[in-house]
Amino acid sequence: MAQLGEQRKQLAQSLADLHSVIAELPGSLLEAAEDGPISRHLHDFSVDEDEGLFYSFNHAWERVFQHSENEQQKLVM
Repeated sequence: MAQLGEQRKQLAQSLADLHSVIAELPGSLLEAAEDGPISRHLHDFSVDEDEGLFYSFNHAWERVFQHSENEQQKLVM
């Protein structure tokens, strides 16, 4: 049980670190703009109590970084 508490503490620290890195991204980066996907989906670290922490973070991660093939081409061009 203590191991689970330590894992949660480490995960909370990792999310806090991620949040501070996101805040430091340059505004000129399209994804980091105030209305960009990083700001929209990874700014809020609230946890869905029914689904859990992994689901909440993974859902946000997918919204930011997983794109359809058509959208991926737009990112390159």
